[in-house]
Amino acid sequence: MCLITGKILFIKDLGRTAQQLGLYMITIITGLLVHAIGTLSILYFAVTRKNPAVFFKGVLQAWVTALGTASRSLYRVFFSFSL
Repeated sequence: MCLITGKILFIKDLGRTAQQLGLYMITIITGLLVHAIGTLSILYFAVTRKNPAVFFKGVLQAWVTALGTASRSLYRVFFSFSL
C-alpha cells in the first residue's frame, strides 16, 4: 500500500474532506481567474495603452496548443506502463 492510500484510509469523514477540498479548488481557480482577467488586463493596459482583449484573443491559440501538448505528455507518462 502506498503512503497516500494509507493516509486516505485514516480519514474519518471522507465526504466532508472531499467537500473541503472541492471548495479549496474553487477558491484557487477563482483567484487565478481574477488575477488573469483583472490584474493582468489592467497591468497590460497601463503599460501599453492597448486593448487587453485583443492581446488575449491572439494568445488563445498558443494557450490551447500548450494545454493540448501538456495533456498528451502527461497521458504518456501516466499510462505508458500499461501499453
